[in-house]
Amino acid sequence: ALFRSVTIVSTTEPICGDAGLANGLMGYISAHQNREFLVRLSKDVRRGLKTLVQNGFWPSGAPLGYARLVVDNNHNPVHVNGKPVILERGQLKGSQNHVILVPGDDREQEAVRTMFEKRAYEDWGYRRIAQALNRKGFKTLKGKPWKDSTVRSCLTNMAYLGHTRYGIRRKYAGVRNQVDDTKLTRNPEDEWLLVENTHEALVTADLFQRVADSIGTTGKRGGNRAPGRKR
Repeated sequence: ALFRSVTIVSTTEPICGDAGLANGLMGYISAHQNREFLVRLSKDVRRGLKTLVQNGFWPSGAPLGYARLVVDNNHNPVHVNGKPVILERGQLKGSQNHVILVPGDDREQEAVRTMFEKRAYEDWGYRRIAQALNRKGFKTLKGKPWKDSTVRSCLTNMAYLGHTRYGIRRKYAGVRNQVDDTKLTRNPEDEWLLVENTHEALVTADLFQRVADSIGTTGKRGGNRAPGRKR
């Protein structure tokens, strides 16, 4: 719809909706400044998350089969009413605390081990594994049926080996989700951060390596790296 004789005035920026050159220039400068602020903020957030990972803390939501235990700066569990605090999925922690991964729901752990064992010992493909999980009533973290891609994502996740990996993908221009339909690009491998033994593993190193060998990738679409190498 076309609106006429309407003036838009900003209460937070020194611009208004007039079509004059000055307002147009001020609008451009303001938009550029806001974007640069978001870029700097994004970089600061990534730098902080990288420090958390280096110190052995988990930076995001828990993968399937894990839960998040709230700890202090010394990795000691935080207790409330005499019990350690285990966060629900989506629940936020306190700003002064951190989280580490601990084994979570038994049924989720069963789904994870089923995927690895079927792939490693019976050479099942992703689709066959997904179909088997769906028949048994297992769901993904989003509560949806399993697909080839979600199975592969789990099988290449080094969290199940007890390691924390960070910095694989780069956000668009350093800003998260600011442009619709923009895919995240992968950072070079030498920029990835891998910290070993940050939490309890759900699969053995031998089982994980068997799966990695069966997938046969060492950087593309999964970044499988043999245990023991650290960035």
